[in-house]
Amino acid sequence: MPIGPSHGGRGGGGRSSSSGSSGGGNLLGSIVGGVIGGMLTAGARRRRRERYYGNGGGDSYESNEPATPSRRRPTVFLVLAIVMAVITFFTVTIRNGFAHSAETQTSFAAIMKTDYAEYKDLIDTARAQESLADSDPNKTHFITTASFNKTKYTSYKANPTAKGIYQDFTLNNVQYYFIVYTYQDESGVTHTGTTYSQFSSTQATGWDGEIAYAKIDGQYVSMNTSYTKYPIEECAEYKYTLAIAESNKQLASRTIWVIVGEVLIIALLVTLYILKLRKYRKLVKQDEEAYAQVQQANVNEAQAKAEAAQKDADKKNRVCAFCGSTVPDGEDVCPACGSRTFE
Repeated sequence: MPIGPSHGGRGGGGRSSSSGSSGGGNLLGSIVGGVIGGMLTAGARRRRRERYYGNGGGDSYESNEPATPSRRRPTVFLVLAIVMAVITFFTVTIRNGFAHSAETQTSFAAIMKTDYAEYKDLIDTARAQESLADSDPNKTHFITTASFNKTKYTSYKANPTAKGIYQDFTLNNVQYYFIVYTYQDESGVTHTGTTYSQFSSTQATGWDGEIAYAKIDGQYVSMNTSYTKYPIEECAEYKYTLAIAESNKQLASRTIWVIVGEVLIIALLVTLYILKLRKYRKLVKQDEEAYAQVQQANVNEAQAKAEAAQKDADKKNRVCAFCGSTVPDGEDVCPACGSRTFE
């Protein structure tokens, strides 16, 4: 039994194509915003010690000043690489969507081609049995006139059931429509049927309503007799489906090159980050060594001053250990006895 036409819901202006959810966009915005925000708020590397890169030199050292130059980590390259990786993830997702859509449309075109042969058999058999009376037990296929109204709809939910003419897609600057109709079977029971999107506006409003139907595998199947008047390759919906499949294939193929370019950019940014990080660490190490040298110089200078002060103190207020005479400050021998031993 043929599967039959299937029309997804759409808004006005053309066959619907689902767009990415707002949640995906919000997720991307949150990730990118968070990463960039972290980059902008990352402060320079600063340490609070005694300043040794002074302006005037001398012995003046100010506390709570940067001991070494403020150096900023090369985070910007890493951040850009992360942002590009997120963009690449979404590009891959889009590419997979194109590829999946191409597969879906190709499969639908194959189903249409299979259904076409079955609908042709349905219509041909109904034509062959048209001369038989409806009450004839040998009559299994029927020709009848369907009922539909000429109201045109530019938007609809998936697989509409209300009778009318539905705008579907544009191909080669021609707008095509499908028709939802009802018909009564040989027992008087009403059924609903749908055509493929094969009618122009004029053809849809001027359709004679002739359909063929039969009960196949316990279900009633119907199709307008004009559907198989021309080869399936000339059916507008079939050509449109193949065109969409081919377009999506090309987009998926082209998107691969975009992904390759994005991966190369990521590799470049990561390489720059590594190189800049090595240079940054080298400079920081030099800063630390310079700071250690200045600190050691400060210690040595202070120690030398302390020793000089001690020597000066040792030459004051002295008394000769042998004769008890007062030794003048700065003298190296006792002026009374010539001793060099003092108290």
